[in-house]
Amino acid sequence: MEIPLSNLVGNMLLFMPMAVFLPCLFRPMRKFWLFLLTVTLVFVAVEALQLLLACGSCDVDDVLLNLFGTLSVFGILKIPALQRLLKKLYLLPEEPDAPVVAVPLPEAEQVPTAESDGSQSR
Repeated sequence: MEIPLSNLVGNMLLFMPMAVFLPCLFRPMRKFWLFLLTVTLVFVAVEALQLLLACGSCDVDDVLLNLFGTLSVFGILKIPALQRLLKKLYLLPEEPDAPVVAVPLPEAEQVPTAESDGSQSR
């Protein structure tokens, strides 16, 4: 019973980050039907590669469980109360079409070069 349960939970958890990162990185992925089509194609491709390369096991239930896990997180992230909380924590943009920036990057220091300090080596 332990192996089927770990297989079930593993398949559901494995691709859950896609539900977070795809909509954040690619604006079109915020639309449900495009997201569904994309992740379905990815999961079918993974299973097809397992079949072609004879590594792992190629199962339809893997595709369905991966879809269930990914779509459940996608749906949870669409809950308005959770979206408000994530916006307060600066993990989601205020405007729906704004790019997501979670952590501001520090500015890089400028390294002086021979051309910028006025000296020329001849």
